[in-house]
Amino acid sequence: MSNAVRSNAGFLAGTSNNDMDDSAILEARSTSKGFLVPRMTETQRDAIATPLKSLLIFNSDSESFEYYNGTSWVAFGGGSTPTLQEVLDYNHDLVGDNFNVGTGAGSGNTGGSNAFIGASSGDLNTGNNNFLGGFSSGSSNIGSFNNALGFASLTENEGDNNNAFGDSAGLGNLFNNCNFLGREASADGDFQTVFSKDGAIMARFDFSALTGIRKITFPDSDVTIGGGGGVVRKTN
Repeated sequence: MSNAVRSNAGFLAGTSNNDMDDSAILEARSTSKGFLVPRMTETQRDAIATPLKSLLIFNSDSESFEYYNGTSWVAFGGGSTPTLQEVLDYNHDLVGDNFNVGTGAGSGNTGGSNAFIGASSGDLNTGNNNFLGGFSSGSSNIGSFNNALGFASLTENEGDNNNAFGDSAGLGNLFNNCNFLGREASADGDFQTVFSKDGAIMARFDFSALTGIRKITFPDSDVTIGGGGGVVRKTN
């Protein structure tokens, strides 16, 4: 059995010396043994009458150390590693079957079957079946079946079946079946694929679902390719 010494400062275990640290009321020293705290089940823990704040135990059910904070038992350190399914369940918003990850993600959302990844993504969303990733992505979106990745992408979007990638891509969009690639890429009609750089439209691909006509417009060069005649012409 290890030696124990009682000093004016407190109780020192595991040594025959009495040079205990003055800041401690209890000190244990050993190079071959550990400090063992009371081990108990949750049922046994909950049976402790009027536990004092800072009381420490080891919960054998959850395999974690817990302390009493004055109102409830709180786990800290250690514990078993959660499974992927447990992580997903923890971040899963059961209302409308939405999946939210990030501070404020899905806040005020009333739509269903959405995935919001990023702080404030999907805030006030009312659409369904959307994947919105990035800070504030899809905020106030009312469209459905959209995918967005990037800061504020598809924010205030009203269209369906769109894809937006980039900072503010598709911001305030009103159209359907479009692809937005680049910062502040925007469309002026349905069935468009738009490329932008630093907010300037570099190229716009149009397709008419009614006529089947395709054309490519390069706004910076004032050139259009296609549009029915299959010729290259100046738009002015």
